[in-house]
Amino acid sequence: MASTYTTGFGIEKIGSGEQSGAWGTTTNHNLDILDRIASYKAVALSGSTHTLTVREASPGSGTENLQDGMYRVIKFTGALGANNTVTIAPNTAPAYFIFENATTDSGSSGPYSVILTQGSGANITIQNGKNAIVYCDGAGSGAAVVNALSDLQIATLEVTGAAAIDGAVTVGGILSVDDTTTSTSGTTGSIHTDGGLGVAGTAFVAGAATVGGASQFNSTVTVGVDATGYDVTFFGDTTGRYVKWDESADSLLFSDNAKAIFGQPGNDLQIYHDGSNSSIVDAGTGELLITTNGTFIRLGTTAGDAMVDGVKDGAVSLYYDNAVKLATVTGGVAVTGDLTATGTVEPAGDTAAGDNAALGYTSVLGAILTGQGSTNDVTLVNDADATVIGIPTGTTNVAVTGDLTANNFAGRNRIINGAMTIDQRNAGASVTPAHGSYTLDHWECFNNPAGKFSVQQNAGSVTPPAGFANYFGVTSLSAYTVTGSNSFTINTKIEGYNFSDMAWGTASAATITLSFWVRSSLTGTFGGALRNSADNRSYPFTYTISVANTWEQKAVTIAGDTTGTWIGATNGVGLRLHIGLGVGSTYSGSAGSWAAANYLSASGATSVVGTSGATFYITGVQLEKSSTATEFEYKPYGTELALCQRYYQLTNSAQAATIETSETTCVTALGVIVPMRANPTIAAIAASFHRPGIAFYAATSPDAAPNATGQGYSGFTIAAGAGTSRNGQITGTVSLTAEL
Repeated sequence: MASTYTTGFGIEKIGSGEQSGAWGTTTNHNLDILDRIASYKAVALSGSTHTLTVREASPGSGTENLQDGMYRVIKFTGALGANNTVTIAPNTAPAYFIFENATTDSGSSGPYSVILTQGSGANITIQNGKNAIVYCDGAGSGAAVVNALSDLQIATLEVTGAAAIDGAVTVGGILSVDDTTTSTSGTTGSIHTDGGLGVAGTAFVAGAATVGGASQFNSTVTVGVDATGYDVTFFGDTTGRYVKWDESADSLLFSDNAKAIFGQPGNDLQIYHDGSNSSIVDAGTGELLITTNGTFIRLGTTAGDAMVDGVKDGAVSLYYDNAVKLATVTGGVAVTGDLTATGTVEPAGDTAAGDNAALGYTSVLGAILTGQGSTNDVTLVNDADATVIGIPTGTTNVAVTGDLTANNFAGRNRIINGAMTIDQRNAGASVTPAHGSYTLDHWECFNNPAGKFSVQQNAGSVTPPAGFANYFGVTSLSAYTVTGSNSFTINTKIEGYNFSDMAWGTASAATITLSFWVRSSLTGTFGGALRNSADNRSYPFTYTISVANTWEQKAVTIAGDTTGTWIGATNGVGLRLHIGLGVGSTYSGSAGSWAAANYLSASGATSVVGTSGATFYITGVQLEKSSTATEFEYKPYGTELALCQRYYQLTNSAQAATIETSETTCVTALGVIVPMRANPTIAAIAASFHRPGIAFYAATSPDAAPNATGQGYSGFTIAAGAGTSRNGQITGTVSLTAEL
């Protein structure tokens, strides 16, 4: 029986009866083959190709030789200048190997790999410095070299040292690495890979994770869970610059000079803080638009103060110190306070060549209104329907249409003695007034019942408001409960001559504004009222004193009464003004509207007489034809005194008189200081006839009726009693009262 040979390594299987006396040679050869299978061989490579023979091409030919490919563990050595392709021959020989690529680099682009092949089938590449376990399928044409560890299934794998895996690894169970080496780069740590790391499921990293290269996330990235977050910091290229999600603050934080940039490329919009200032920089094309779907946009301070407001379909307002100073309105722009322009204010429509229509200012000329029209260079128009003042073109004339009056200038205050300057009756002394009596000139007191308060010019000697020297002081004398028809007020009356232009009782009734300074030991809502002369039309009003014992300025604007009976240009009462100190329900009404009633104050107003020792001071009372309060109109002392003397005055007599035996009285005539409103009530305060036994008569009478112009009465007479014929002199002080 002839010998046969194994497919893989050509080991001779001696046939029965064969090789008599020659078995030793064959057996020893076979043992050498087996010895190589269990042994290690270093194979030097050079160039780019090498053939590794597994067995003799023709076993049994008598020329058999031991081959390098018979070793199962082979270490490739030698210096390579390129990758080397190692062909495992023949392609019909199945075998397995453990290879080590220990070649060195003789070129400039190494290190180089070893490529294993059996011909035209699949190849295996062993990188320099790496090991591989492979097997050859010996399939002949198309034979493949296969990585034995590819798709390796391991029930339990324990790696106590470093492990390098060049291909794919599939772990069916849990992969645990007990090594605790810290990673500081891509090639350090307990696990590192030269390729990418793919995780199909959830990856949890308990410690810090450092990614040295670019990272791409193809799905949602979540840090933490709802209500439990973590900080995320993105550092920049410059020290100290970063963007941080601060989970404890629920905020995205930008360090100084770390910019939020929108509109790449071009850096169109930048938002940042540079360490000193915050900036929003629009450096791109187009407009910077700030829009809202709401109704309101505000630019303000962190303290809540407004600087700029924008209201949808409404005003845009500019503020100074949290107060609106400029606002757009339906008809244009409203300015609160002064309007200051460093240049000229040019009107719209000023398009004519050489027309310099403007409102401006120079240090020499002051305010300047210029223009150039076909008729007038400057025109002032009333309500867009009539020219009031015009400066004709080419002239220096001023043309006025209608009356030139000064109602809004001197004489605008209809209150007489509003600064509480004149006190002819009491000369600053304190008095407890009777009901309906006058104290300070032109100021009357309602004290019903009497004895509940005293009045005095400059009571308590407090400092008046700036610009004033005097005030009207009221002091409560008891804690009186005001009920029913009780009334406590201080009042003044405006003569019809001084009020008729208001046109009250008609559709043209003018609006007035009442303003005054007030100080009280009480705080709260205080009241007062306006009344007509017939006591059947009244307007209760209120004002608030916020701080006790502090001067506060108040203003009340009241629309004129278009109904009711109001006297015209006569010397009667045109308007009554009451300042309430405590008024019962009979004479109190709802504030803020005209009523067909006799009201002296507003319902619910604070009662000064309700608190014993309470004080109430007032000065700077002004009532003007205006919808706003203007600065108080100061009058010269002599002017204010003369205005008061139309209603009350004192005169001294020192007249020579002779009483004849045939006469019952001695009569002498005296003139008044200023013409009085009406026939005065005349009383001798102190008088005597300087002859013993002659009586002085207080009876007096006017000398004439008022003249046709209504300027008032101008003289009176006094008399001494009858007696024998003798000469003497009448002396004394006489009061004349013509109050409203």
